[in-house]
Amino acid sequence: MSESNTKQMIQLNHVKFGYSDTEVLEEINLTIHEGEYVVLTGENGSGKSTLMRLILGEMKPDEGEIILMNNDPRLKKRIGYVSQNGISKNQSFPATVEEIMITGLYQELGLFHLPHKNIRIRSKRH
Repeated sequence: MSESNTKQMIQLNHVKFGYSDTEVLEEINLTIHEGEYVVLTGENGSGKSTLMRLILGEMKPDEGEIILMNNDPRLKKRIGYVSQNGISKNQSFPATVEEIMITGLYQELGLFHLPHKNIRIRSKRH
């Protein structure tokens, strides 16, 4: 899929964010196109949850801009987000990273439909 043929779903331009005197995100530039799957991983405290909260509009960046699906509020429901305090820490419901990633597709697939094999293969690559 060529970038020129797909819509930009998430765009971050020169995004900066910090808490008090601690800079958490510095000069983040990112574009995610329609059809791309993205997994955000990193060390504890590296800014993953902060970045997601900024993208979802729960917080505002100190500098820069975030454009989410051309700022169309109807399209926000297409984003799946599992926080670091989500399912994976619940010992009575253990889940693999792959299973957590695929939960973002349930709205599209329906709760009782399994993802196609090629989706499971793509998720293993990430």
